[in-house]
Amino acid sequence: MSRRSVFSTIGGLGVLALAACGLGGGGLSGELDDVAEGVEGVVSSELHAGPGGTFAAEVSGDIETSAADEAALRPIAEDVLRALAAHMVERGGDDADTRCGMIRVLAQDGTAIGPADLVPGAAQDLMTFATVADAFGA
Repeated sequence: MSRRSVFSTIGGLGVLALAACGLGGGGLSGELDDVAEGVEGVVSSELHAGPGGTFAAEVSGDIETSAADEAALRPIAEDVLRALAAHMVERGGDDADTRCGMIRVLAQDGTAIGPADLVPGAAQDLMTFATVADAFGA
Protein backbone atom coordinates (compact mmCIF):
# COMPACT_ATOMS: atom_id res chain seq x y z
CA MET A 1 0.00 0.00 0.00
CA SER A 2 1.44 3.39 -0.99
CA ARG A 3 1.85 6.33 1.37
CA ARG A 4 -0.74 8.26 -0.60
CA SER A 5 -3.30 5.50 -0.03
CA VAL A 6 -2.51 5.36 3.68
CA PHE A 7 -2.86 9.12 4.11
CA SER A 8 -6.05 9.20 2.02
CA THR A 9 -7.53 6.46 4.18
CA ILE A 10 -6.53 8.24 7.40
CA GLY A 11 -7.98 11.51 6.10
CA GLY A 12 -11.23 9.81 5.15
CA LEU A 13 -11.52 8.21 8.58
CA GLY A 14 -10.94 11.62 10.18
CA VAL A 15 -13.80 13.14 8.19
CA LEU A 16 -16.06 10.25 9.19
CA ALA A 17 -15.11 10.66 12.84
CA LEU A 18 -15.87 14.38 12.77
CA ALA A 19 -19.19 13.79 11.06
CA ALA A 20 -20.09 11.12 13.61
CA CYS A 21 -19.47 13.46 16.54
CA GLY A 22 -21.46 16.28 14.97
CA LEU A 23 -18.54 18.64 14.31
CA GLY A 24 -17.83 17.93 10.67
CA GLY A 25 -20.79 19.45 8.92
CA GLY A 26 -23.39 22.13 9.09
CA GLY A 27 -25.42 20.29 11.75
CA LEU A 28 -23.85 21.77 14.87
CA SER A 29 -23.01 25.05 13.14
CA GLY A 30 -26.64 25.40 12.06
CA GLU A 31 -27.90 24.55 15.55
CA LEU A 32 -25.66 27.19 17.11
CA ASP A 33 -26.67 29.78 14.50
CA ASP A 34 -30.32 29.11 15.35
CA VAL A 35 -29.62 29.48 19.09
CA ALA A 36 -27.73 32.74 18.55
CA GLU A 37 -30.35 34.18 16.20
CA GLY A 38 -33.01 33.42 18.80
CA VAL A 39 -31.47 35.96 21.19
CA GLU A 40 -33.01 39.43 21.15
CA GLY A 41 -30.71 41.90 19.42
CA VAL A 42 -28.96 39.32 17.20
CA VAL A 43 -29.32 40.07 13.49
CA SER A 44 -27.36 37.13 12.04
CA SER A 45 -24.93 34.41 13.01
CA GLU A 46 -22.19 32.73 10.98
CA LEU A 47 -20.65 30.18 13.34
CA HIS A 48 -18.45 27.32 12.22
CA ALA A 49 -17.90 24.14 14.22
CA GLY A 50 -14.93 21.90 13.53
CA PRO A 51 -11.40 21.10 14.56
CA GLY A 52 -9.35 24.11 15.62
CA GLY A 53 -5.66 24.72 15.08
CA THR A 54 -4.75 22.10 17.66
CA PHE A 55 -7.42 19.72 16.34
CA ALA A 56 -9.50 20.31 19.47
CA ALA A 57 -13.20 20.85 18.82
CA GLU A 58 -13.81 24.56 18.29
CA VAL A 59 -16.57 26.97 17.35
CA SER A 60 -15.57 30.25 15.73
CA GLY A 61 -17.24 32.96 13.73
CA ASP A 62 -19.18 36.21 13.92
CA ILE A 63 -22.52 37.11 15.41
CA GLU A 64 -23.89 40.43 14.16
CA THR A 65 -26.18 42.44 16.42
CA SER A 66 -28.36 45.53 16.21
CA ALA A 67 -26.31 47.18 18.99
CA ALA A 68 -25.04 50.61 18.00
CA ASP A 69 -21.96 50.58 20.23
CA GLU A 70 -20.09 48.71 22.97
CA ALA A 71 -22.42 49.83 25.75
CA ALA A 72 -25.43 48.33 23.95
CA LEU A 73 -23.41 45.33 22.75
CA ARG A 74 -22.24 44.01 26.13
CA PRO A 75 -25.64 42.75 27.42
CA ILE A 76 -26.47 41.17 24.05
CA ALA A 77 -23.06 39.46 23.98
CA GLU A 78 -23.63 38.09 27.48
CA ASP A 79 -27.10 36.80 26.53
CA VAL A 80 -25.96 35.13 23.32
CA LEU A 81 -22.90 33.50 24.89
CA ARG A 82 -25.03 32.30 27.82
CA ALA A 83 -27.53 30.77 25.37
CA LEU A 84 -24.80 29.08 23.31
CA ALA A 85 -23.08 27.70 26.43
CA ALA A 86 -26.37 26.37 27.82
CA HIS A 87 -27.10 24.66 24.50
CA MET A 88 -23.70 22.98 24.39
CA VAL A 89 -23.95 21.83 28.02
CA GLU A 90 -27.44 20.43 27.33
CA ARG A 91 -26.10 18.48 24.33
CA GLY A 92 -23.97 16.52 26.81
CA GLY A 93 -20.90 14.46 26.12
CA ASP A 94 -17.78 16.42 25.22
CA ASP A 95 -19.70 19.32 23.66
CA ALA A 96 -19.30 21.50 26.76
CA ASP A 97 -15.52 21.19 26.35
CA THR A 98 -15.66 22.62 22.83
CA ARG A 99 -13.53 25.75 22.58
CA CYS A 100 -15.35 28.99 21.85
CA GLY A 101 -12.75 31.73 22.33
CA MET A 102 -12.78 32.79 18.68
CA ILE A 103 -16.45 33.81 18.60
CA ARG A 104 -16.93 37.54 17.99
CA VAL A 105 -20.16 39.37 18.82
CA LEU A 106 -20.29 42.54 16.72
CA ALA A 107 -21.92 45.95 17.11
CA GLN A 108 -22.93 48.13 14.16
CA ASP A 109 -19.94 50.45 14.79
CA GLY A 110 -17.51 47.52 14.37
CA THR A 111 -16.89 46.92 18.07
CA ALA A 112 -16.29 43.23 18.80
CA ILE A 113 -16.69 41.40 22.09
CA GLY A 114 -15.62 37.79 22.60
CA PRO A 115 -15.91 35.31 25.45
CA ALA A 116 -12.53 36.31 26.90
CA ASP A 117 -13.79 39.91 27.20
CA LEU A 118 -16.67 38.72 29.38
CA VAL A 119 -15.02 36.01 31.49
CA PRO A 120 -12.25 37.49 33.65
CA GLY A 121 -9.00 35.56 33.81
CA ALA A 122 -9.85 33.15 31.01
CA ALA A 123 -7.43 32.65 28.12
CA GLN A 124 -9.08 33.21 24.74
CA ASP A 125 -7.48 30.21 23.04
CA LEU A 126 -8.47 27.83 25.86
CA MET A 127 -11.99 29.18 26.51
CA THR A 128 -14.65 26.45 26.45
CA PHE A 129 -18.43 26.54 26.58
CA ALA A 130 -18.18 24.94 30.04
CA THR A 131 -16.09 27.91 31.22
CA VAL A 132 -18.69 30.33 29.85
CA ALA A 133 -21.54 28.33 31.38
CA ASP A 134 -19.84 28.42 34.80
CA ALA A 135 -19.19 32.16 34.53
CA PHE A 136 -22.76 33.02 33.49
CA GLY A 137 -24.61 30.34 35.44
CA ALA A 138 -25.96 28.78 32.25
